[in-house]
Amino acid sequence: MGVYRVSYYVGRGLIRAARILAYATAGVLTRKELGRAAAGRWSDFGIDETYVLSGLFTWEENFYFDSSSRTITSSSSAPAPVAT
Repeated sequence: MGVYRVSYYVGRGLIRAARILAYATAGVLTRKELGRAAAGRWSDFGIDETYVLSGLFTWEENFYFDSSSRTITSSSSAPAPVAT
């Protein structure tokens, strides 16, 4: 095996390990801690933590709950997912 192939498999293994650790970490967090972590990410964009933790806007709740019965499907020939 060449150096390229070895480094490729090592890199893929590290990506999988990072993904597994991220999911495992999210699994042990409480909902409050998970919300604070998400709010921390939004602070990188200059948005206040209390604003993020306040929840959805009324129009967002209406849109989400009205459209939650729709399914999103994707086709390889379509450029983007299509709501049905």
